[in-house]
Amino acid sequence: EVMVRPLIRIALGRRQPMRRIVNARTITPVSSMPGRKGYLRAQLLRDEATGDYLVQPLGNGNSGSSHLLATLAEANSLIVVEPDDTDFRTGDEVRVAFLAQRG
Repeated sequence: EVMVRPLIRIALGRRQPMRRIVNARTITPVSSMPGRKGYLRAQLLRDEATGDYLVQPLGNGNSGSSHLLATLAEANSLIVVEPDDTDFRTGDEVRVAFLAQRG
């Protein structure tokens, strides 16, 4: 999704090879491994009152490989975590990439 998809889209001559990215507030704390860019599976929601994007990480980023496919199937977005950013508190703003719509 992050590396191969953009290359395929460029080869097909698409003008916008990358997914759309928005800023969203976290619903729960988010953590990632320090020193590398991370992409965490997530559910992107919309606050009905304000129209702001909200994001809920799926699964436990520190767990093993169990349930990786299950959380990927539930994900409609990826939280983009830069190498210097490791911890976000509830309500912090993060960058989120949309995934393809399902169904």
